[in-house]
Amino acid sequence: MMNRLRILIFIAATSLLAAGCFYDTQDVLYSARQPVPCDTTNITYLKSIVPIISANCNSCHSTKQAEAFGNGIILDTFNSLQEQAANGKLMHDINGDPGYNFMPKNGSKLISCDSAFIQLWVNANTPNN
Repeated sequence: MMNRLRILIFIAATSLLAAGCFYDTQDVLYSARQPVPCDTTNITYLKSIVPIISANCNSCHSTKQAEAFGNGIILDTFNSLQEQAANGKLMHDINGDPGYNFMPKNGSKLISCDSAFIQLWVNANTPNN
């Protein structure tokens, strides 16, 4: 009786362990985690750029915070953001180019889609639409 119980316990434990093993390829296991390509159609200031700037820049570069934290650079209005884009500083800082300040300061680099959206907006001469 004791041997039969041990055998049943061994079979149950082995079955549980085997159920957790699989031999799928990396493509099958992680395909859902692959980055979604950027949809760069219909980039607009209000729908595309404002949310990125709000989420990543306005803690230092809003009208209220710029003097204390953002060296007086304001990015929460169209005109001030357009000025930084026109003088080239916006993209140089976002890209962390030599001689510029990497932004967001003490933060993570913008995700590639966000920086691509801003670059496309800058390349289109910063339309206000």
